[in-house]
Order: sequence, then structure tokens, then C-alpha cells
Amino acid sequence: MLSDSTTQVTWAMSGEMSYPMNFMGLFMSMDDMIGAEYQKSLEQLKGVLEK
Repeated sequence: MLSDSTTQVTWAMSGEMSYPMNFMGLFMSMDDMIGAEYQKSLEQLKGVLEK
């Protein structure tokens, strides 16, 4: 349950990948590839929201 002092963020990515990238995606970790950028962006968003 959220209180009045919290913000819920839903982050999603969508798109299409054609062969062979769609097959290679089974063996790649998206978290390893872009997780640090997500974290950085969430920290920036937090800073904006706390102003």
C-alpha cells in the first residue's frame, strides 16, 4: 500500500527484434547490459521528485 509521500514508478521496454538478435536475446542478461543505466535514471528521477 502506498502512502501520500511515495511515488510508484512503472518502467517498461518494448520492441521487436528480428532473427538472429531475438535468438541471441535468450542468452543475454538485460540487467547486466542496462541495469546500471536504469539505476542511474531512477536516482535522477528521485532527485527531481524530492525537490
